[in-house]
Amino acid sequence: MGSDLWEQPPEIEWWIAAGLATALAGLLGIADLIRKWFSLSPEFPRKFVHITAALLIVTTLDLFTRPLPLIALGAVFASINALSMRTGFLKGIHLTQRRSYGTVLYPLTFGILVILFWYSKPAIIVMSMLVLAFGDSAAAIVGQYQRHATVYHWSSDEKSVEGSMAMFLVSFLVLFAGLTQILDVNRIPLEFVLACAGVAAATGTAWEALSSRGFDNLTAPLSVAFVLSCFLLPNARTDIQQLTIGAALGIMVAVASHRMAMLSASGAVATFLLSIVVFGLGGWKFTLPLVTFFVLSSLLSKAGADRKARFVDMLDKAGARDHSQVFANGGIAATLVLLGYWFPEWDPYPAYLGAVAAVTADTWGTELGILGRWRTVLFPSFKPVPPGTNGGVSIVGVGAGAVGSLVIALSAFPWIGMTYAGSILLAGLAGTFADSLLGSTIQSQFRCPACRAVTGKRIHCNHQPTVLEKGWGFVNNNTVNWVCAGTGAGVMLVLG
Repeated sequence: MGSDLWEQPPEIEWWIAAGLATALAGLLGIADLIRKWFSLSPEFPRKFVHITAALLIVTTLDLFTRPLPLIALGAVFASINALSMRTGFLKGIHLTQRRSYGTVLYPLTFGILVILFWYSKPAIIVMSMLVLAFGDSAAAIVGQYQRHATVYHWSSDEKSVEGSMAMFLVSFLVLFAGLTQILDVNRIPLEFVLACAGVAAATGTAWEALSSRGFDNLTAPLSVAFVLSCFLLPNARTDIQQLTIGAALGIMVAVASHRMAMLSASGAVATFLLSIVVFGLGGWKFTLPLVTFFVLSSLLSKAGADRKARFVDMLDKAGARDHSQVFANGGIAATLVLLGYWFPEWDPYPAYLGAVAAVTADTWGTELGILGRWRTVLFPSFKPVPPGTNGGVSIVGVGAGAVGSLVIALSAFPWIGMTYAGSILLAGLAGTFADSLLGSTIQSQFRCPACRAVTGKRIHCNHQPTVLEKGWGFVNNNTVNWVCAGTGAGVMLVLG
């Protein structure tokens, strides 16, 4: 497919692309005029362009025999929109209340979809763009005009429950209608169509809810396209039934964990997304180690609650895990599952176990280390510090981390025996020591100007902003956990 993407089309197709570009540019101008004439919020004309541009693009796809003009079209408009954001030109398509990259990512996403699916399944391009046009727009419009909307702030953007429900419903209807057009419903079971539309719509809605600054224009359609490709482009590595069950189990686990206060609402949504990848593509082989980490770590977090309450101020986040914590602990593992799916000649399982062992060792070391009576020292200086200090290690914490790593190795016993037990132990300990090194050097640490307490939080004491005292402001506990998991995976790759 690679060289075919850049194959020159007939000259007439370049003229068609030029006409399409002129029409799209006209839409941008019309949207700006609408905003000025009627003194509208930028949201309405922006969604006008959102919908009409998608309809114009998908209805003209059949006029092209080669993808190059469409790829060029996406690149040109991404550049134009980036320039207009910088200069303030065409304000009608940009949000002025907050910085958003959505208008840049919109055509960029279209270009990516063309590159990925032009030769394999163009219908995926059409349906993904229509979900972006109608589903995402429904979420924004319903959320904005719902008088008593139930809002949530999982990122820098304000979203609403009603808007997310509208996106799911509209996306599902768009996908169901599209699938019935391209599939022979007389031969393909209705359950297949419903499962495909349902899983894709739920995935796109989840990413829209978690994304901010217009990045849902990238995450929502690409995640929808990924799910559609699993259903519509089956291969030996794809088990459709397993993928559907993975989504269903993900929802049940997420809801149950949220009700048990193990996960926040955003953490539950992130868990659902991870389950689609880890269980849907990897099965129990990949799922059991991650579930072992999550369940046992959640139970350990409840142990010694009274003593741990003294360390709440020192921690960046405490209590139920939110989406950033879920991704920090499971993101590397899920990425390895995806890489193994895309590159079947490579076995990601050892690296996967190393990543899970590392976050397990780090979590267990923290949860049990602050309960121990042994001396805590700063790594690598070995200077005595109070328990709970970033970068602090203790004999109890290291021992707990070693046990956690071996538990992860044991969870993989049905598939690999104890072949990698020693390597997994080393990977887990390497990850937790990398975590401690970053915690003692560059992880951010703040001081509350009101009570003078040292904390990992940016807000303290009646919403009082804290002051950076040590480390780099953008390096928080989640950043360190990403590095921890990556270190564990890297050690396994080196050890083989």
